[in-house]
Amino acid sequence: MYVAERADCGGGRCARSSEPLAAGDVVARDTAIDFERVRTGVESWSCVSCGRFLGHVTLATPSSTRDAAREGLVDTSEQTCALPELVVVRGRDGETLAMCASRRGCAWRRLADGRRGATFEGVGEVDFSAFETPTRDGGDEEDEELEYYERVEALAARLYACELLEPEGARARALGEKHSDVKGLERAFVERASAAVSALKDALASVDGARDVEPTEEGWLRVVSAAAMNSVAVKIPNPMLRYIACLDAESEDVRATAMRTLRPALEEMVRQAKERDDGDDDGDDGKDEDDDGDGSSSDDEDAAYRDEVMEFDWGDGLRFSSDLFPSSEGIALLGACSAINHSCEPNCEVGFIDSTDVIIIAARDIDEDEEITIAYVPEELPVEQRREELSTRYGFECQCARCERELAKRARVDA
Repeated sequence: MYVAERADCGGGRCARSSEPLAAGDVVARDTAIDFERVRTGVESWSCVSCGRFLGHVTLATPSSTRDAAREGLVDTSEQTCALPELVVVRGRDGETLAMCASRRGCAWRRLADGRRGATFEGVGEVDFSAFETPTRDGGDEEDEELEYYERVEALAARLYACELLEPEGARARALGEKHSDVKGLERAFVERASAAVSALKDALASVDGARDVEPTEEGWLRVVSAAAMNSVAVKIPNPMLRYIACLDAESEDVRATAMRTLRPALEEMVRQAKERDDGDDDGDDGKDEDDDGDGSSSDDEDAAYRDEVMEFDWGDGLRFSSDLFPSSEGIALLGACSAINHSCEPNCEVGFIDSTDVIIIAARDIDEDEEITIAYVPEELPVEQRREELSTRYGFECQCARCERELAKRARVDA
């Protein structure tokens, strides 16, 4: 894959295939410039800087059954029980977080004493705690929108600091290569800019060393635009899910030993999940408040965003699904792969195996010099919803062949 200029998209760039590719081929691999994690309940054993799961695979099980599971769990041919070593650090309000022990290169941020900081050469540590995203109990649309703004701004704060404090550094150079379009930013980012710049000035005021440039609203919005337009959603599968899923390929003895060892933990997890579901159902009058009366609901529209659920039946009444094992999720700003443009019928897919390091895989045969594309939004969404989300989040109206085809068909039907 190589990156080229693309004059027809506002002076942006595009990625093209450097050779003919077949479906399933790996097109490119890339490492994230920065990563901002979403809270999914795995914070104590997934690296805060790269999302990688750490420690031991049994950390996905209840603490009451963990020791027994760790002693009896067998390795499989696909995945060992041991994971990379972790270091426990302290995060917001003293919560327990994890960080890679042997891959400090992935963790340019240093977390300690309740502060989220970054150490810059020659100037010491900058405290970015003002940009940490607070934990919210709700799950409504307004909270989700606010959380999205905060996560993009957290990325932008660290990246803008890199640009100001280490202008010749790798991250500053990578940021300078990213396409941005301030005019296409959501209005909320513009309205929040003054407070964000003030918070960043306060964070930078305490560091040693002089700098020629102070953060400005103009510079801030440029960096926010680059973060919003070039970041991708990351979802790293829980290693316990991968462990269980690969048991079918093992010998009968290995499978039986693993199932016998894990059964008490899984039974407890299923019971806890049922108790949570029963608690959520209290007071339900049996009617979905989003139901519009014709049998459809927002659940149907959101189905495109949900991963395919795997179901498992271990006999004797033990049934569970992949939802039992939360993934490590967040948004990541990539290197060269951020030049890959969107299509509603893309020729490539994005994969994350065990960290924010990305793998681009060909979804069909690709010709040499053909543009590489991925889907920024779920392909299953209706054309209007795809275009609205792309316009809101990424600042462009999608004019791909599929959108044009579906809009033309819709116009004929309406006529």
